[in-house]
Amino acid sequence: MARVDQADIWERLGFVLKDPRTWPEGFPESLRERILKPRGLMDLLEAAFDLDLAFGQKGTLAQRLFGEKNRLQALLARRHESILAHGTRPVEREDYERLRAFIQGLDERLRPLPPWPKF
Repeated sequence: MARVDQADIWERLGFVLKDPRTWPEGFPESLRERILKPRGLMDLLEAAFDLDLAFGQKGTLAQRLFGEKNRLQALLARRHESILAHGTRPVEREDYERLRAFIQGLDERLRPLPPWPKF
């Protein structure tokens, strides 16, 4: 998720969120630590939300994701319980489809990449 938001920031504001050398003049110093050393996905999402506010951005992906934070956390809980993260439960196809539908509902341009070719 964070990578999606980072790509969005690059597209809109023209800098790499995790590279201070690319940050423009006027970058809020108060966000430096929160962006470079977040404690988790939601911390980074909140920092991106605050960054958009600092640069006068409205209706951004970070703002929409942050506005749906509770729903997003519920969807991501399935992944956190899975063998892909901290748990023992496999991620089911329905889990993926619910998360995909949520993301696509935020912005129709957000689509999964095509599958890798099979040889």
